[in-house]
Amino acid sequence: MGNCTPKPLLCWRIQDIYPATLQTLSSGLPPSRTWQFAIAASLVALVPVNAWAQGELNFRAVQEVPATLAQAATPVDLSRASSEATRTVAAVRAPEPATAAEPGAFRLGITGWFGSSLGSGFAVDTSRYAPATSTLDARWRARLELDTAEVPDHWHFLGAVGVDVVDGAAAGRNLAAGDRLPDSRWQTVLFQEAWLGAQYGKLAGVRAGLMTSHWGLGLVANDGGNGHSLERNDWFTPSRSGDRVMRVAVSFMPLIDTASVARGLWLTLAADAVIDDENARWIDGDRAMQIVGAGRLYLAKEQWLGLYAVHRSQRTSGGADLAVNVVDAALDLDQRVQGHGLRTQGEAVYIGGTTSLSPTPDFPTHRLQQAAAAGRLTWRSRGDLEAQLDLGWFRGDADLDDGTMTTFHADRNFRQGLVLFPRVLAWQTGTARLRASDLNLVGVPQADLDRLASDGAVFNAITIFPKVGWHLTDAGELYAGALLAWAPAPPTDPYTSRTATGGQPSTPYGLSPDGHYLGSEVDVGARWRLALPQGFKTLVQISAEGAILLPGGALSGSGAAPGHVAAGLLRVGLIGR
Repeated sequence: MGNCTPKPLLCWRIQDIYPATLQTLSSGLPPSRTWQFAIAASLVALVPVNAWAQGELNFRAVQEVPATLAQAATPVDLSRASSEATRTVAAVRAPEPATAAEPGAFRLGITGWFGSSLGSGFAVDTSRYAPATSTLDARWRARLELDTAEVPDHWHFLGAVGVDVVDGAAAGRNLAAGDRLPDSRWQTVLFQEAWLGAQYGKLAGVRAGLMTSHWGLGLVANDGGNGHSLERNDWFTPSRSGDRVMRVAVSFMPLIDTASVARGLWLTLAADAVIDDENARWIDGDRAMQIVGAGRLYLAKEQWLGLYAVHRSQRTSGGADLAVNVVDAALDLDQRVQGHGLRTQGEAVYIGGTTSLSPTPDFPTHRLQQAAAAGRLTWRSRGDLEAQLDLGWFRGDADLDDGTMTTFHADRNFRQGLVLFPRVLAWQTGTARLRASDLNLVGVPQADLDRLASDGAVFNAITIFPKVGWHLTDAGELYAGALLAWAPAPPTDPYTSRTATGGQPSTPYGLSPDGHYLGSEVDVGARWRLALPQGFKTLVQISAEGAILLPGGALSGSGAAPGHVAAGLLRVGLIGR
């Protein structure tokens, strides 16, 4: 049932009690029309039931977190862009300080979108071409929440069941050979949450069951909740289903009843079995267990500093081991400065450990030394203007054969832009296994080459992403941005580096990188929101976003490939408020 070192009591209990449950929750049902119609009919049927129970249609955003308890732990993607790829996991979400719960025990939330995504074709390498795409995509999430009214100094009971009904390309799906290529995903009926909990005022609480999580900016833990609520409705960051764990957690605010400056200190301890993330899938036979400790210090309701530590022990379905320790610091300071809104967010993470994933004859076990940092400064004027500045550093790896893996991959739901990382680099890394396993290069392909695929994540990059938006009305806005990216370590393709450049770093086009500049991406967008009749806590949102990438020398080498690459999204959906 997996390797869990050290083996705490909670870790063994999860392994002993939950195997059948984990197997069921980790799988998605077949994407048949029968299932889709059945689920849709069930959700529609719940609406009048919910209205009858509460006296109104009380729709809520899917990822809204009940007060004072941790939501869950999720993975950090640690694969490297080389033949020694690997990933790991960790994280905890700390809640806002508790506020009085709304009356009523049950609330139903339905959010999501349907629409179309477009992408231009480009040369992936010297022998492959990514065709132009036109897909119909959808992502719909339903969440039923139990939340009894909170009474000070009394027990308060809560729980939730959340399902991603559909997620991915419903039509025009990419079926090309490769690993986790863009527009290739289609999943149905993925349970995101199924948990129960109890809480004693603001002092302490416990939860158990299937959960998701989010921490800081989402570098290592991301629940895929962007675009489902007004609070998490970022520009140019389309999301997908998040990471899932089966968790037992206790949390408490030990100084809440004191006058101490630390009265806002929130702590949690949890034991997890990973259901699905970038590194492990229970249904595929991977067994990943982790122990999580985390805390936040609330300076005010919307100002906090946080730190968590995670130990993860994993055995893959192929028999490889992974043991890592993760430390992540984050902050979120939202304040007013001379009448203007100013929000400062930041996150920095370090991962260290060992793995036998992607072994080589010289290094059957690799060391992990991976790090990243990201920050966002958001300024909102008293008028109609809003500006954001995103900065990021994601460590690369300048030496692929030294026994140490240093390239950091962010979580797949941490997105920057629409083209460079989620399309071009996703295609190049997603087909790297096909190049690296070429029998003209090696007699026996190296193990774990599928882990070369980035899945659209940001990796081996220094990024600057300024954005500006103009709020036409309370309902509509126009916005634009320019993503500039450099590679700290020369981008390296495992096949062409050994066949075209004599072991020196090479692009997939067989050319040496020309400098460190990955390219410039220009993004533009617009969206409009329409209110539903009185009683609905959901808005209709119509959005359109597009981008074009101008590749730099580090991406294409001294040649012109892959040329300009463009992509666009058009969506209509429901968003919580």
